[in-house]
Amino acid sequence: MRNMFAACLPVLILLFSHCWAATQCPSRCKCNNPNHSGMHVDCQGKGLISIPTQLPPNTLQLKLDGNKLQSIPSKVFSRVPNLAHVFLENNKISNFAPNAFDGTKKLLMINLNGNNIRNLPSNVFSKLSKLKFLLMGKNRIASFSPTILRGLDELTDLDLPFNNLTSLPANAFRFSPKLVILDLAYNQIRLINEKAFAGLKELNYLNLDRNRLSSIKSGTFQMQGNLEILVLNNNMLKTLPENVFQGMNNLRELYLSNNNIPQISRNIFKATPKLTHVTISDNNLKVIEHMTMAPLKDLKMIYLHGNPYHCDCKMEAFHGWLKSTRAKPFPNSIIKCATPKNMANKRIQTLQSWQLKC
Repeated sequence: MRNMFAACLPVLILLFSHCWAATQCPSRCKCNNPNHSGMHVDCQGKGLISIPTQLPPNTLQLKLDGNKLQSIPSKVFSRVPNLAHVFLENNKISNFAPNAFDGTKKLLMINLNGNNIRNLPSNVFSKLSKLKFLLMGKNRIASFSPTILRGLDELTDLDLPFNNLTSLPANAFRFSPKLVILDLAYNQIRLINEKAFAGLKELNYLNLDRNRLSSIKSGTFQMQGNLEILVLNNNMLKTLPENVFQGMNNLRELYLSNNNIPQISRNIFKATPKLTHVTISDNNLKVIEHMTMAPLKDLKMIYLHGNPYHCDCKMEAFHGWLKSTRAKPFPNSIIKCATPKNMANKRIQTLQSWQLKC
């Protein structure tokens, strides 16, 4: 029996060492394996100034948010090759090595929201072929090069709100053709190349809220046939080309509020017959021309308030549409005339057609 135990001892030691290596946990962190699929390591808000190097080899999820990290060193995650989700938000990260994520080929999500990142090294994510979610909002990123996304063939969600981007170059997202969600809100974007979104045939949601766009070139959205939600609120738009939405056959929701648009073409919605929600409130619209709204058979909600409507005969067709549509103009009570003087502050819906004179 003693000889048998002695013979088995090296195997037992090996097994024990392997189990210990798989379960060791960095100090100040908590580790658990909820589904026996991989370790979840929680190091949230522990005042860490560096990423722990002694992580369980089977780490699947790593939470490092709310610490004092300033950089991401070279290959820092290479000892956890099965890492799928890493949370790095709300630190002080300003830079990371070009090969910071090398060795983690199974990463699905990286959260870098709320840091101090200004520049992204080219090809920094190039070996993360399975990455689907890349979150980099609330940083200081001022420029965007297509090479930043090189290798991210499976990326579906790119979040870049609250940065300092000023422009989007041609083919900006060509290395991530499977993008479904693209959030660029709260930047300083003034210029979008008409080919910036080329190749994004699966894009479903595009958010450009709170930028500085004064115009959008024809063809900018031409290839976005699957886009369902387009947000352009709170920009500085002064014009909209008649064919600006050409090719967007599946668009469901269009948000154009809080711009400076003085008129919209009577044919602008012919390319978007599936729209259900439209906001054009708080612009500079004086007239909505005859038949402008006619193509919108599925419209459910439209925001029209906050425009200086000039209620004369040019508004008669729109007035008729407004009274007969099944869509809900919201809010009803403040869709009012601004001019001429005798019509000021009158609700458009309550007018009689004979009152709209030229």
